[in-house]
Amino acid sequence: MILIDGDGEHDPENINKLKNKYLKTNANIVIGSRFELSHPNYNMGIFRRLGKYIFQYFIYIKYNKRINDPTSGNIFFNDLA
Repeated sequence: MILIDGDGEHDPENINKLKNKYLKTNANIVIGSRFELSHPNYNMGIFRRLGKYIFQYFIYIKYNKRINDPTSGNIFFNDLA
């Protein structure tokens, strides 16, 4: 299943990149990043950036995983996620 926000921050053409990463890694979830795929120069406001860092911190503490864009609206996941 693929989830894409309708706010225009993610390019639908990147769906194949997410799918290929999913097939290559056999992960349950692949999260697209606004900073790498669609808008390499994406600039978010100070409060959104602060929220992103807070989410990144708690995800790392809980799951020991580094997520570049935890509030991304571009996600590829399977039924085990």
